[in-house]
Amino acid sequence: MSKATFISIIAGGLLLSNLLLAGFIVLRAPRPERHKQPREIIIERLHLDEGQTAAYGQLIQWHRSHIREADRQIMMLKNRLYRTLNEPAGQQEKDSLIKELGRMQMRIEQVNYQHFSDIRKICRDDQLKDYEALTTEIARLFAPPPPPEKAHP
Repeated sequence: MSKATFISIIAGGLLLSNLLLAGFIVLRAPRPERHKQPREIIIERLHLDEGQTAAYGQLIQWHRSHIREADRQIMMLKNRLYRTLNEPAGQQEKDSLIKELGRMQMRIEQVNYQHFSDIRKICRDDQLKDYEALTTEIARLFAPPPPPEKAHP
């Protein structure tokens, strides 16, 4: 066997093994599911009809406006709190701002609770079992996604 033939066979074998390895990696890589919006999840899980979907859209607008306002107030309170780092503020003022932040977070949870309570009101009797199943998963379904895992060297 000549040197050129031997090198060609080795090169072909290496090329083939690289293609197989690349194919294996591509085919075995987990495909992330498309992250569904909460609106899509609720409509799908509860099997909402067109009228219910329209009513749900109004509930979403109410929810978003209240959450947006609470978030705005929280940001203002946080700015006031962290400004005290540069000012000689008393412990009482800091504690007061922190308590107010806690009340605002509580308000957000009340708005969220009311939102899901209102969703129940638009369900038909035959959808209540699906609603009950959804309520057992609300915290998990709408939690922020976990941070990506870091590769260990």
